[in-house]
Amino acid sequence: MAKDPRIEALAVESNCNRVKEGDRMVFNGPILDLEETTIACCTALTAMYPLVCALRFGMDPSNWGNQDKIMTQCPDRESSVTFELRRIDA
Repeated sequence: MAKDPRIEALAVESNCNRVKEGDRMVFNGPILDLEETTIACCTALTAMYPLVCALRFGMDPSNWGNQDKIMTQCPDRESSVTFELRRIDA
């Protein structure tokens, strides 16, 4: 069985008083890696997880217009956060 890739969700722009630019969620397969994750926002997580799964299962980010990342946004219109999703395998 192939190793599940690690995925990083990095906050690159934030209008949220809880999630700051540079905060990140790191997925080790389907599990949120609590040692490397600096913030875990359930609203953002539920919106981005289908894209995390797509990256885990080999989707090419260029299908979404970028060579090595997918851009996504938290759906909270009052305090939106933009995230870059990318594989971070060594």
